[in-house]
Amino acid sequence: MVLLKRITTQYCENEDRIRLTGENADGSLMCLWLSHRFLNRLIPFLLDWLEKTSTSDVKASPPQSI
Repeated sequence: MVLLKRITTQYCENEDRIRLTGENADGSLMCLWLSHRFLNRLIPFLLDWLEKTSTSDVKASPPQSI
């Protein structure tokens, strides 16, 4: 498993893609290209997952006073 220290994003207008670049603890870089078509399928899934995860986390944790 790779633990990332930093993640940056960059949009490439010519290719209509997003590049995710991750840097691990030893400074090595990894690059992942995400196409518009792929993101159109991925984002609804991630939002659904986040909504379910966030809801269960909020219900499980006691209310906090400010």
